[in-house]
Amino acid sequence: MIIKPIKYLAVTILCTILSSPINAQTSVTTDPVGFITLNVKGAGTNQFAFSLVGLGMFNPVDFQGAVTAVPAFNQLTVSGATFDNFTGGQYFVEFLTDPNSSLLVTITSASGDTLTLSNTQAELDLTSGNNAINLADATADTFRIRKHHTLASVFGANNTAGFTGATSAGGADEIILYDPVTQTSNCYFYSTFGTAQWRPCDDAFFGVANDTIIFPESGLIVKRKASTDVNIKLLGAVKTKDTNLAVLTGFNVLANIYPTKVSLLNSGLFTGDSATGVASATSAGAADEVIIYDSATQTSKCFFYSTFGTAQWRPCDDPFFGEANNEEIPIGASIIIKRKNSQKFAWIAPQRPANL
Repeated sequence: MIIKPIKYLAVTILCTILSSPINAQTSVTTDPVGFITLNVKGAGTNQFAFSLVGLGMFNPVDFQGAVTAVPAFNQLTVSGATFDNFTGGQYFVEFLTDPNSSLLVTITSASGDTLTLSNTQAELDLTSGNNAINLADATADTFRIRKHHTLASVFGANNTAGFTGATSAGGADEIILYDPVTQTSNCYFYSTFGTAQWRPCDDAFFGVANDTIIFPESGLIVKRKASTDVNIKLLGAVKTKDTNLAVLTGFNVLANIYPTKVSLLNSGLFTGDSATGVASATSAGAADEVIIYDSATQTSKCFFYSTFGTAQWRPCDDPFFGEANNEEIPIGASIIIKRKNSQKFAWIAPQRPANL
């Protein structure tokens, strides 16, 4: 068998588809809690089946407080707090108040009462861009700290999700995380070689991937090779407030991060300004495209915001008469956004349900 280099896997798969520590100083709020079911389609009589999955539940809040000082462009301090446990890139800050409200940023290190935030993570550039962190004005901003999901926390360190494992990726189900910055993907599988655990597809014998982070906005592409469906119950907290999700030039695989379905009309993707939302046009060829994948039929549906006649969402294959305002992004799913503009934008996904 010839294995394709991992850097080319992203384009191959997308083309196929398109065709906690607790701190003594902590002030913690309680989010609504519950679960959603992540549905992964079995291959049936086919060789494999794809599902696009989104983690619509969050880990609980581990800390909530207000910034008291900004010692550096990517650092914040809360006087009297002890953040030493929030290290290793396993946690993120969720800003609650302006000017950074709705942003989620990974914590890269912590020391005493000071946190250092990522300025290289895929979805943000802290020093520039229309969804940049503005820590210079962040004093008194309120924020929360949560732990990131990982492959092991979602699917089980011992594969309690029930995916097909094997000694190499070729015989196993694959979970693919797409990187919109590099336009490449990272592939993982449950390895039964040696110590059974999650491993990278390109390092099947020695790689370790149990703690691989699944960022809140990251959609997962699951390639299921066994015939039966897999249904995974994801317990967690419902995130309140709107959320800032970066959409970069090229392909983006983005999760529905709330545990409710939402129509394209109410998704917040179209704002009327291509600097803050998807670009519109009279045809799909000139517009940004939103692809919703139907795992049941293994087909994709493409939509764009049309300015022909009555401006509205329309199917890419029916740009003049089709209507798609009410097409929905399902619970526990992710979508593909093909951004054609050279400028990224911040998709402000509205809180759902709105009355939380």
